[in-house]
Amino acid sequence: MTTYAAGESGAYLDNTAFTYTSGAACGCQLSGNYTIALDIPWTALSVNLSSQACFKPPPSVNCAS
Repeated sequence: MTTYAAGESGAYLDNTAFTYTSGAACGCQLSGNYTIALDIPWTALSVNLSSQACFKPPPSVNCAS
């Protein structure tokens, strides 16, 4: 799941930027977190980008492990 998310991100992120939880209260949860440095002259700024998605599979299907 994390490798798939990294490949689909379009930002050349490593799969370590994502975490997958198959036993989350909401069902199957994928979270992404990445800090990017902004190239702005005379200052050092960075922005933390994060996102989360969760879905509950049908009753007869389990989350991927």
